[in-house]
Amino acid sequence: EMCIRDRATEKDVRRLRELLDSQYNRKLRTPKSFADDDMEFHMVIARSTGNGLIVAVYEILREVLSDAMVQTVQTLGFDVGLPYHQQLIDAIEARDERGAIKAMKAHMDTTRAQFILQGDPAEREAPPSKNKEPRQEEDSGYEST
Repeated sequence: EMCIRDRATEKDVRRLRELLDSQYNRKLRTPKSFADDDMEFHMVIARSTGNGLIVAVYEILREVLSDAMVQTVQTLGFDVGLPYHQQLIDAIEARDERGAIKAMKAHMDTTRAQFILQGDPAEREAPPSKNKEPRQEEDSGYEST
């Protein structure tokens, strides 16, 4: 369990709202800035658990997934997850751990479903191969001089 019921502070909720506002700000957002705000949003939630293991694991994932998050934003667009972020903030502020878990699960399920609908971005971006296998010349039966 996330322990948000007892551990998330008003400062955490304020920071989550700031990050959500930044994600909604169409004038300032780029895929990179949006992804950075998204990663920080989830890091604030991880920190608010007070669980050092969750924070340590998320810090590792954050480094590994930062480029993937930019690609996710480029693939799915900016707004897919924002309603779920609002639901998470509301649940955290209300100390509603079940509501937060439900919102996070819905967020992940929707993101996964969108990826299935959109297809694998790596496959879409790969340039078509000219020749998959080297072409072998036929033996004409005589040598050229």
